[in-house]
Amino acid sequence: MSSVPSPRPLEAVPFQSTAESGESTDLPLCVDLDGTLIKTDLLLESAISAVRRNPFLLLVLPIWILAGRAVLKRKLALRSQIDVALLPYREELLSLLHEEKQRGRSLLLVTGSDELLAQRVGDHLGIFEQILASDGKTNLTSRRKRDKLLELFGEAGFAYAGDSSVDLPVWSKAAESFLIEPSSRVLRAATRFSNVTTVVPRSSMRFRVVLSAFRVHQWLKNTLVFVPAFTAHRLLEPSILGQSFLAFTAFSLGATGVYLTNDLFDLENDREHPIKRSRPLASGQMPLAAAILTAPILMAAAFCLALMLSLELALLLLIYFILTLSYTLFLKGLLLVDVLCLAGLYTLRLFAGSEATSIPVSPWLLAFAGFLFLSLALVKRVTELLDRDHSPAICLPGRAYRTHDTQLLTFMGVSSGNIAVLVLALYIHLDPDTHLYNDPFALWALCPILFYWINRVWLLANRRSLHVDPVVFTLRDAASYILLGLVLLVILLAR
Repeated sequence: MSSVPSPRPLEAVPFQSTAESGESTDLPLCVDLDGTLIKTDLLLESAISAVRRNPFLLLVLPIWILAGRAVLKRKLALRSQIDVALLPYREELLSLLHEEKQRGRSLLLVTGSDELLAQRVGDHLGIFEQILASDGKTNLTSRRKRDKLLELFGEAGFAYAGDSSVDLPVWSKAAESFLIEPSSRVLRAATRFSNVTTVVPRSSMRFRVVLSAFRVHQWLKNTLVFVPAFTAHRLLEPSILGQSFLAFTAFSLGATGVYLTNDLFDLENDREHPIKRSRPLASGQMPLAAAILTAPILMAAAFCLALMLSLELALLLLIYFILTLSYTLFLKGLLLVDVLCLAGLYTLRLFAGSEATSIPVSPWLLAFAGFLFLSLALVKRVTELLDRDHSPAICLPGRAYRTHDTQLLTFMGVSSGNIAVLVLALYIHLDPDTHLYNDPFALWALCPILFYWINRVWLLANRRSLHVDPVVFTLRDAASYILLGLVLLVILLAR
């Protein structure tokens, strides 16, 4: 093209209907799906859903890939279950499309996704007159998409909204080009040979989004690896502190990889949750491909770091990976097994700290930690139940609990927490480590402090004033910091 009008500046540009901009509404508006109408990719979504339902599909995925992308998309579409109503749509673009539909403009959904999924999206939105998509034989992307639109409308006979480099051939033949969060390279290329009328700039993945996806605040759980050295009063020994810190780092990196994997497999359940729907992967703030690439890298780095300390620690980390993946795939849907699994994952960190430092974990510590962690796992489930307003007949998404289970779960959780206090009292009375404490009697002050914290957590949960995640609650709760300070003070006095 000899000359093209300059696109709107690369800034937050609101969508503008053709009536407002003075453009003709005669040209049909063709809209891409992946990355344009939705903030995610249906190929990856269907792959995750299919593998979530049947992990053995990982064995045949390479064969389908070799057969071609169209075949791959069809195979995955047939084996996945995606609730299209929960997908992260671009609401501003949807508003524009509804306005254009009301003004009489023809709208087409033109996508490389498989037509089985595209048709479901189209049926859900109800605004598209025609849907063009991959059919299991032809992968309708790039030049194939361009040729199809030229066959239907001719050159400059349509407007097109897309987002990536594969859309460049289509934009080159469109009368109007809408660029949805393009990269700077794609923007420069499209501007050279197409009539770019609207640019929605790419929002960089903010550091806050990465921290949220990595669940850095959850690394607090991994401080449990320091507990064996702390209870043995050897934490300040340089070698012990260094070994504990390496174990902490290994579990933190590994946990982040596990959290990303969990969020990938739990996309639909998260999107149904009033709070979890805002997570970076569920909301589309972080690309699925980034998580798919990052998760195994982090877990491999964690395993190598653990292997630097000992083979046994690496095996414990491997058990943590297997148990967590099993929890993600099916254990979280089993009644009570899920909370026992969560408590076990907490306790596993104590064994990791013990293995890293060669300091044994006492049976008293295991009993105390087991009951305390079970109480925290139960309070998480109770909080989730209280946050839902479903009828008693409806289960939590992905869980085996119903709202009428709340009272019994609360009883079990409060009892478990108070048993942890009892174990602490029995330890102080029956087996004081006289070589560690000059005044073991002072440790009795720990019992009312722990009793207060546990039962305060449950009271707040019952009042629906507790964050669904006990770790987040603890980090934000001033009283918890005060109580922690009192605990440290009591231990110092006992010494």
